[in-house]
Amino acid sequence: MKSVVFFVLIILSLNSFGEENSFLASKDDSKIQSAFSLANKELDTFIKEASNRTGKYDGYGAYIKAQDKGEVEYLWVVDVKPHKDFYIGVVISKPLLVSNVKYESTIGFYKSDIFDWQLVEADTGNTKGAYVMCFTSDVVELRKNGFYCGFIEE
Repeated sequence: MKSVVFFVLIILSLNSFGEENSFLASKDDSKIQSAFSLANKELDTFIKEASNRTGKYDGYGAYIKAQDKGEVEYLWVVDVKPHKDFYIGVVISKPLLVSNVKYESTIGFYKSDIFDWQLVEADTGNTKGAYVMCFTSDVVELRKNGFYCGFIEE
């Protein structure tokens, strides 16, 4: 059930960006850069939890960079887990720019491809991380849906 809530919260937060194309923010956007920077500072926390699966969290999502034929797109993948010397997850964003990644496919990626991440607490359903959502969405609405954006003034 909590995994369903995790997916719904991601979709709701993506809808808060407005029109579908407005989600294609420039990597140079200051809000996006701030989000990527904070996510990177805490990336080892995500990697540790996704690798160890202690039971504290039951949702593991990453916002990864995908590239194809000179195009760059950032996509959400869920159920992230280690596999050999990289990570795998299921794509839940519909790719608009890259054609080598398909919606709902399982893909492999490296730690260096992760630009944001989120963990969903098993007991409460609250979300840790999700910096892009926190920087680009209504923080009060996100908090109502279990996201913690304590690093941003409301």
